[in-house]
Amino acid sequence: MSDVPAHGRHPAVELLMDADRMCQYVARSTWPSGLDQTVEDLVSEADASWPSPSPGTVEGQLHDRIAVLYLRRYIREGREQDLVSAVERYERLYGKPSGPPAEALLGQAGTLLLPVPEEAAPEAVDAAAALFEAGADFATNDDERRTALRNAVALREQRYRRTGDLDDLRTLVAACERAARDEPADGEHTPGTTAMLGWCLARLRERTGDPAHGRAALASWEEAYRLAERGAPLWNKVVADAFNEAVAVWGGRGRAGDRRLVARWGVRAARVGSHDELYPVEYHAAVMSRQASPGALRDAARMMRATALASPPGSGERARRDLNVLSIRDDLWKIGGRQADVDAVIADARALLSDTRGVPADSLHTVTGLLAERLRQRHRSRPSSADLDEAVNLLDTMLAMQRPEDREPLLRELALSIRDRIDLGPTVAESRELARICSRWAHSIDEEDNRRQWMAWTGVQFMRIAQRNGGLGDLEAAITHLNLAVQGADPSWPGYAAAAGSLGYVLSMRFDLIGFPAVADLVRAQRWYEEAARSLPRGSHDRLTALMGVLAAVERLTRYRPHRDEVDDLAGGLSQELSSADEGDPKTPRLLLSLAELLERRHLRTGRAETLDEAVKYARRAVSRVHPATRDEYRQFDEPVMLYVLARLLNRRFEAGSRPEDRAAAMAALRRATLEGLRGNLKWGWEAARWWAGLAADAEDWKQATRAAGLSLRAAQRLYAEQPAAAAREFWLSQTLHVAADAAEIYVRAGDPRAAVTALERGRSVLSSAVLAVTSVDLDRLKRADAGLYARFVMAADAWMEAVAEDRAHPPTPDSGQVSFTIDLVSMRGLPGGDASGTPVTSIEEIHALSRRFAGARADGVGQAEVALTRVVNEVKSRRGFAGLFRAVRDSDLWRAAADAPLLYLSAGLGGGVGLLVPPSPGTRRSTALDVRLHPLPGLTREVVAELYAEFRHAYEQRHADAGNWPAVLGKVTGVLGELILGPMLDELGRHEKVRLVVTGHLGLLPVHASWVPDPTATTGRRYLLDVTTPSYALNARTVAFTREAAARRPAGPMLVVGEPGPAGKEERLVWSATETALVHGLGPDGEVVSAQEATRKAVTELIARYPVVHFNCHGRSEPSRPLDSALALADGPLRLRDLLKIRLPGARLAVLSACETATTGAELPDEVVGLAGGLIQAGVAGVVASAWAVPGRSTALLMARFHEGLSSGGLSPAESLRKAQRWVRDSTNGQKCDYLRDGSSLPEAAARRLWRSYALEEPIGRDVCDPVEWAAFALVGD
Repeated sequence: MSDVPAHGRHPAVELLMDADRMCQYVARSTWPSGLDQTVEDLVSEADASWPSPSPGTVEGQLHDRIAVLYLRRYIREGREQDLVSAVERYERLYGKPSGPPAEALLGQAGTLLLPVPEEAAPEAVDAAAALFEAGADFATNDDERRTALRNAVALREQRYRRTGDLDDLRTLVAACERAARDEPADGEHTPGTTAMLGWCLARLRERTGDPAHGRAALASWEEAYRLAERGAPLWNKVVADAFNEAVAVWGGRGRAGDRRLVARWGVRAARVGSHDELYPVEYHAAVMSRQASPGALRDAARMMRATALASPPGSGERARRDLNVLSIRDDLWKIGGRQADVDAVIADARALLSDTRGVPADSLHTVTGLLAERLRQRHRSRPSSADLDEAVNLLDTMLAMQRPEDREPLLRELALSIRDRIDLGPTVAESRELARICSRWAHSIDEEDNRRQWMAWTGVQFMRIAQRNGGLGDLEAAITHLNLAVQGADPSWPGYAAAAGSLGYVLSMRFDLIGFPAVADLVRAQRWYEEAARSLPRGSHDRLTALMGVLAAVERLTRYRPHRDEVDDLAGGLSQELSSADEGDPKTPRLLLSLAELLERRHLRTGRAETLDEAVKYARRAVSRVHPATRDEYRQFDEPVMLYVLARLLNRRFEAGSRPEDRAAAMAALRRATLEGLRGNLKWGWEAARWWAGLAADAEDWKQATRAAGLSLRAAQRLYAEQPAAAAREFWLSQTLHVAADAAEIYVRAGDPRAAVTALERGRSVLSSAVLAVTSVDLDRLKRADAGLYARFVMAADAWMEAVAEDRAHPPTPDSGQVSFTIDLVSMRGLPGGDASGTPVTSIEEIHALSRRFAGARADGVGQAEVALTRVVNEVKSRRGFAGLFRAVRDSDLWRAAADAPLLYLSAGLGGGVGLLVPPSPGTRRSTALDVRLHPLPGLTREVVAELYAEFRHAYEQRHADAGNWPAVLGKVTGVLGELILGPMLDELGRHEKVRLVVTGHLGLLPVHASWVPDPTATTGRRYLLDVTTPSYALNARTVAFTREAAARRPAGPMLVVGEPGPAGKEERLVWSATETALVHGLGPDGEVVSAQEATRKAVTELIARYPVVHFNCHGRSEPSRPLDSALALADGPLRLRDLLKIRLPGARLAVLSACETATTGAELPDEVVGLAGGLIQAGVAGVVASAWAVPGRSTALLMARFHEGLSSGGLSPAESLRKAQRWVRDSTNGQKCDYLRDGSSLPEAAARRLWRSYALEEPIGRDVCDPVEWAAFALVGD
């Protein structure tokens, strides 16, 4: 080492510092011209002082900096001598530069160099790059090595841009590949390096035409895309360049892998590109879609979908691209048929129709048809009623928006969708809605044959509904549409024969339901069957079916006209044609059955046993030909009928010859008919179940009998539920009136009283229970659980109740509400004018009017509201704590209803009656069977009840003509009821302080609460039911829970008193009305009186909603045959039950109807309790006091005074207060009544004085009002 100066600082340090400053300067700026001399001076002094430096010393560092300065000037100015001088300097310092150490030193020098300026010579750039590459592998750390490689790439790129030489490009690619390999997976510079490699490879593909270089470029760009920052300029450029390169490599017809790369980069380009940059992606997607292969279409759809999503919503470009996507995906589904592809088509079409902005009108038409078609085709591979419903509703909506000339394709698709939906087995309500859609568009078709075809098809749909549910309204719709199809049609029209035959069939069906009043339908049915037969080729099954219809109509008409020869001739010709029929045709069973019925009627006429045997043979052949694979439209409707007819024939043969096997076979046929009928033909399923139960009970086969009874009850309930309007539902309730009682009788005989109670409960107050089930939902709890669901439920419930009330309240006709069943027999072929009894006759139009009544003027509104409510109810039931809503009655419901007082079900049967008492129970012991106490009432038959009611009603209606007979008959009827009911149950009833009566059937039309048995010890010589216990009436167990909870929530409060309105019109004045009004109002804590002219319907209906207690003191009128017209007389007209059904009284505790006949209910549907009292319960009142007959004014005023006094000051419940008041009025003498009225401090003085004067004139020890006419009319319904 050289000497160090005295001051301690090495002489080379100053020079080294100068060299460092010069290196730093040239690193920041260009090489200045004045710097050359400074470098030369530095070199001269270093060489002179330290010619042979050693590595690691200060002198060595100085020589190293001098070499760096040479290299920098070489790179900056390209002087070859500088490179030579730098290398010589390194040789002097380290020795000859060979091997790794020398490369490392060169690389180390290269890491200090800056990027080469554009002005540098290509050789200088190349040399600098070589220096960077030479030492990259021997850098002291990774960062230095990667920096060297990046610098080399930058220099190689510069050289290529300067020369454009292919060899320089290949050298650049090699440099990029080496740099990319050395980059870390997530390094900061990696995306740029890999992106550079991609660009270089792409240029190499352009120069050489080798697609392998393009694929390599795309692979490099894929890595850059993965690592680059989303949205950065580099990322966007990579995407754009990669898409273009992928297109170039693919060339529109290349390999599948290349096409997939185009799709991948096209989707990315669409996501990041500008509006104008979307068009190339869209164009190449369209090009790709022309390659009719699943892969190409799938890739094209992806690209087109990406361009659509990148387009502005609602724009024309977005709509066009969405339509292109739909078209491509639909082509893909057509080629591949995959489920996922049709799902995608459906999803795309739905999206287009959900936002139609920018979509041309003709395209909407096309998309709608396509969506409906694909929904229907998806259904075929994966059956779904939801898909078909959507298709139908969509087409129905879109058709309304189309011009008539554009509807044909959509109508065709609508017909196919509806057909498939019907084949899937919709509910009656769904079928009816489908048929109504068909009807709507059938009327809109201009082309005649097409319109007739639609009319006929629509009529057949309504016919099928009527076959399932026996609905007259549906039959009327079927007849109307089939009439429109055939009237004026040319017999050569292809659908003429089928439509005419169907019309004949539905006319026959209507005759079956209505009977003789619709006999004109048989004449018309015969005519249309003949028309169908004339239009069909001889020997065809359709012709045979039509001829069978002709024969059946003529055979039935022989009851009204003696044309036996015509029947026999028809039968002979038909038998010959039938012999050549194809046994395998699905319509053959119908023909065989018709022949069997023909033979049955001949047997009834001739009595020949062999004719009946032949009928059984044909019926069995008919049943055996109904194969399980037969189309549902034949099997569902026909099989129950065939089995029923077979059972009827077998039973006839059993009765004629007492062969046990025939009875067993008949029961087996009825069992099958029941089960098949429940699936598709409810009317015949119900008929079969009812008869099956009766036969099994006669045979004392209780297992079969109870099962059949339960199925009969289920079929009856479904028949009711599936009717579209209130009138139709009431019709079927009347047809199935005794089903519940018959089932209960069978259960009792089978030793199962609990099932008997359940059966009676299911048959009681069906109409009212549905409304009460809705109104009794705990809305507060539902609101806390789900406020949104609460709001939807309230809206749906209100809409449904309003629709039901409107439907029930709507009068069927402007006058009496009935249609006369009278037919113009004179106009019929060969029939005499009228029948032997002089039956009045009118026109066939009245039959249509009757059927329209059953169709329901507001049936559409009720049906739609019911569907909406059902949907919300199902959602409510899915919530925790609401699962028990709207379910069938259970033991727990009966336990709860009988928690405070027993329920006594009274039912009259064919062979005797029964009393079923459900005693009080806490209702919590779910593991314990329901306790039901059975009390046989052998004398309580339906026949006896019918006779009692007829006598009771006749005497009441004739009370003005024969005043003395009415009290006598009332006493007799109530005495017989006491003998039949009260006597056998006296001990049981005496154990309970109160009892709720659920009286079923026509027994409910009689005053059971006033029944009595002789008792010499009693004041009146009679012991009445209310002397034994406190009775009240209940609609059913469900309403008990509602009324009891309502009574507990609503304490008695202010009372509204409606006094006798005036003027009373034709009604006579109520002499004691003012007295009763004053007495009752004076006993109330607060309240209001409305009377005379103020008591209008509007005023009263508004006021009764404000008061918890309402007392009506006015005229009342019952209409047992038209219970909805039962009314309370007000100042401006009657307040009818049909008006009360529209009112909601959620806060009403008690309504007192101190008027005549306010407890009377409809005689046609006694189990529905359709009357003023039941209507108020349905409106929400907890309890109603009402009268069963016209009541005397004086005794009623006194009774009501005692009743309200017990409520206000006695602390009694309504039932207890009414019982106490009735017993007091009955048992007290005239003198005791005077004492009460004179001394009773709680009564208004003036009113009490007037009443006192009337009794003061009577014999003091007399009991002038002990007759039940005076005091027993009133009863409590509810709580």
